[in-house]
Amino acid sequence: MATWVGIVTIWTIYPFGVKTSISHENYHDVWIVACVFCGVTALLRRIGTCKIVLLANSLRVDNPISSQEVAYASVKSVGLSSTGGLSMSTVHGDTIRVFAFGGSLVDKHYGTSDQAASDVGSRLPKSPLPPEKAAPAQKHLIRRCWSSDIFLAAAILAGVVAAFIR
Repeated sequence: MATWVGIVTIWTIYPFGVKTSISHENYHDVWIVACVFCGVTALLRRIGTCKIVLLANSLRVDNPISSQEVAYASVKSVGLSSTGGLSMSTVHGDTIRVFAFGGSLVDKHYGTSDQAASDVGSRLPKSPLPPEKAAPAQKHLIRRCWSSDIFLAAAILAGVVAAFIR
């Protein structure tokens, strides 16, 4: 929700810039600003949709670009990293860092990473499976995020149009 507030705020400015640019017959800037605003919106949505999804038998970590899904039985430990962010270790020796719980100053005050570690930890079995029986984490290099990807495509389109308008 908070990212939508920022997005609406920046897009509220756009019509005023368009009006000014058109009144000066500067159509190129309209497209450049659209490109930048769409790019910023895509970035805000990528960051704003980071999360941990607790599923029935596994959890999925959605980071800005990639995502990973790991079975609870494959998680050896969950806790805070040295920087205060949420981190998980698997029985295969992999470390999964969670961007959504990165250890910010706000987190220090409210303890959201501690709470997330507790919530995830409560779903873990008493003892994890041995590495040879545990499924490895499924890694997805690019995470689909339609609310971001649409704005990224619009930013690219606006940039291409801006390149041809003088």
